[in-house]
Amino acid sequence: MQHKSHVLSFVVLSLFLTVSANAQIVVEDLRCENLTNPVAIDSALPHFSWKLRSPTNGGAQTAYQILVARSPESLNENDADLWNSGKVASKETVFVSYAGKPLTENVQACWKVRSWNGDDVSAWSEPARFGIGLIGDSGWKGEFMTLPEGIEQNRATMFRKKFDCKKSDAH
Repeated sequence: MQHKSHVLSFVVLSLFLTVSANAQIVVEDLRCENLTNPVAIDSALPHFSWKLRSPTNGGAQTAYQILVARSPESLNENDADLWNSGKVASKETVFVSYAGKPLTENVQACWKVRSWNGDDVSAWSEPARFGIGLIGDSGWKGEFMTLPEGIEQNRATMFRKKFDCKKSDAH
């Protein structure tokens, strides 16, 4: 009976070691400028960050690859029309600088990353997105609201405009 117990323990241990050896790191929690899927950032040179989850102790990144595209469809086909970093030997996973085609205001983009641990490569991460908002003063349009001259300002000045609501036949 002891022999069967030892054999069973050996089989379970072998299976565990085989599964652990084949387990890959997972890339998750993608962030751009430390934000998750920001609608608009105020920089044309974003910084990317991600986290790694490893099923084994000591699982660490030795290289990464980032793809950035204008559309999710291009990204799904691994067609990075804005940037393909290629395989970069680096342990960095925080504030990796964008180094692709110049980004302009009002650009929407998506990105994904994969990571290497020695010779093992992870699957691509789930895609994330980011947008470039207005940069500098040139894109802003508008004027400051101020009181007309001669009106004294108090602590609770209200800015308003009176208008009449007229009934309309349109629904």
